[in-house]
Amino acid sequence: MHRTTPLALFAFAALLTALVLADEKPESAPEWTTRPLLEGIVVNVPELAHPYPEGWQPTLHWTQVPLSFDDPMALKGELVALQARGILPCIEVSGDYADYWAYPATEESLTRALAQAKAVAAAGFPVHLAMKGVLALYIVPGGKKGQPVVHDQAPVEGQKTAVGGDFCCLPLRDGWTARAAQQRALFQRFAAAEIPIAGVWYDYEGLPYPWNGYYEHSQRCPGCRAAIPPEILADRQRFVAWALNLRDEAMVEAFAIPVSEVLPDALLGFYGFTLSSEAHPSLLTMGTRLPPAVHNPQEIDVVQPVCYASESVVGRFYNADWPTPRRETDAVYMATLLRTMSGLHWNMRDNQRMVPYVSSYVGTRQHTLPRMSKSLYREFLRHAMLRGARGFYCFTVSPPYGTMADYYEELADINHVYNELFAAPFRDFLEGGAVLHDVWPDPKDDTAVIWSGLAKGDRALVRILTLAASSRAVDIVPFPGGNAVHLIAQPAGSTYIVTRDGAVELLP
Repeated sequence: MHRTTPLALFAFAALLTALVLADEKPESAPEWTTRPLLEGIVVNVPELAHPYPEGWQPTLHWTQVPLSFDDPMALKGELVALQARGILPCIEVSGDYADYWAYPATEESLTRALAQAKAVAAAGFPVHLAMKGVLALYIVPGGKKGQPVVHDQAPVEGQKTAVGGDFCCLPLRDGWTARAAQQRALFQRFAAAEIPIAGVWYDYEGLPYPWNGYYEHSQRCPGCRAAIPPEILADRQRFVAWALNLRDEAMVEAFAIPVSEVLPDALLGFYGFTLSSEAHPSLLTMGTRLPPAVHNPQEIDVVQPVCYASESVVGRFYNADWPTPRRETDAVYMATLLRTMSGLHWNMRDNQRMVPYVSSYVGTRQHTLPRMSKSLYREFLRHAMLRGARGFYCFTVSPPYGTMADYYEELADINHVYNELFAAPFRDFLEGGAVLHDVWPDPKDDTAVIWSGLAKGDRALVRILTLAASSRAVDIVPFPGGNAVHLIAQPAGSTYIVTRDGAVELLP
């Protein structure tokens, strides 16, 4: 049972006051957009029993909690309640979803965000911005609303994207310049209001991307052929590498540089931003091997791989006929989540941190596959922490994609693991420990043994488990050049402290 502190009692009292005094929303308002969402977090998500280790990022989450921005006392209590649970609220800055290709943050959204940011800052809490919306790069003044940007002679008929839209063209750098100017002007509004911004978190999922037929489209489009080197268009693999590096370049020029110029003290993170190298190639969630990045942008502070237990992982990447009993599905989920993180800690700068997007299930409304089991999902969170993660961006999906119970459980799972690993003796290894192992299992092996570890000096913290139904004895070599140690891998997982010379201590 988690402890209740005087600070928490104050927070809960202030929260209840806010709930009672707040104007009721219309009965038609969805449940997850009303104040009971915050009350549910207070009731269902345990407080953190220990402070964050040094260099750790508080928990970011997708569906933001409505707060009492117009009531300073209530707002302070709500922020304290969230802080006690390690949850970091963000101010959403969103655009007009109806105008997909010309995202400006609407004046209404920006004015609201400025007022909310001022209220949070006045309450004495850090202000973080969640940049949501399609954030399309290709802005053409006077362009037709809702239409993709293409070269004058680009083919359209008979060429549709996977979602039925017309292909647009990738190499339109003039759009990046326009987007950067818009973002710079947006952030200058916060700077002019003297609001200190601690973090900017982009949900950018747009182009450039190389899949869904863009390679073929670019080969047929005269404008693309003029802009893309012929040796790139002659080889699909080179095109993939070119397009993904182009995307990194676009994110830096259009989105990251405006933040670093106007808000130099703000942390900057991007959904899905990862790093790859020849020595440690990284993989996307769907298994695409990333090409080595041209550079590691100084402007991007946080690496954010997407670690979702997703239906698409099982049903689309591996095999549409993949068996779906619980153990087999869990094995595929676990292998893919660990694989998505693999190599990233080797590729980061010392001053970068890894904050993966995590979720125990992201599927369709039909929910044809089971969720990742709670026990194994929590194991993944433990192993992620021992493989370099320094916080999580919790993808808290709301109905119809998940229930409210799912929403709370996603946040609660993180805190249950934190309350275990932030305690002694684990905590010492989280602060300055070096990653020892990040190999992922074969997704078809539902009896695999998985281990992760952090080393400090000649001692290491090791977490080991087996996906099999019964325990297995295994020998591993935690330290390069060190002695082998004999450990028992259990389905429920075990934690050991081991030494370079082979001593072993099983932790309770």
